[in-house]
Amino acid sequence: MSVIKIKKEDRQNMLEGCYKSFDDIPSFEQTLYPVTHSNIPEVEVNEYREVVKNINPCKVVVDFGVGNGYYGRFLKDCLYFVIETPQTIKEFATKNASFAMYAQSIKSIAKPISLFVSNGGLQYDKEPLTTLAYVKSLLPSHILLQRTWISRKTFSYATIQVNPPHKVPIWVFSSKDIIKTLLPEYKLVYQKPSLSMKSYCDVDLYSYLFRKVK
Repeated sequence: MSVIKIKKEDRQNMLEGCYKSFDDIPSFEQTLYPVTHSNIPEVEVNEYREVVKNINPCKVVVDFGVGNGYYGRFLKDCLYFVIETPQTIKEFATKNASFAMYAQSIKSIAKPISLFVSNGGLQYDKEPLTTLAYVKSLLPSHILLQRTWISRKTFSYATIQVNPPHKVPIWVFSSKDIIKTLLPEYKLVYQKPSLSMKSYCDVDLYSYLFRKVK
């Protein structure tokens, strides 16, 4: 297995290997991150709130995991759905019942979507570009992808993310694959570096905002 080199002092978000899919990753002992309520950095919260403010009316938000429903605290008069793992749903569905509804699959949500948001969650999906294409078919007004792992290479690839002692499979995208997946139904409003996290290895973190073409 090839190993992407990192600086010796950087012990977080190490990436091991470069594969075509999760199925091509050699067997390893996967250890999921513990379920904790992560407060999303203020810069990302402000970005999210600004997007929501400019969607009129914003009736349904679908949050594709990470943050455990944190964004639901900043919504009024809007349905807020969180797509999460069974473990996270078990931990947070009751705690956040006053403002969030949880589901294991976006396919279980039948309502028209105003905003689809992923704060670093899409890259943990086994087939993220297929999932993103399905999201596109639902025609949400806007699609906001925050903390998206973008490769400096020309292609998307699967790898293993290592945050000792945890190891999980993860996707690193090429920017062109994300944009190509959403064209021509969506226009890229902006693409900018994520200000809340530093870059790792050969990976940069970006925010993307797409708007449905009328």
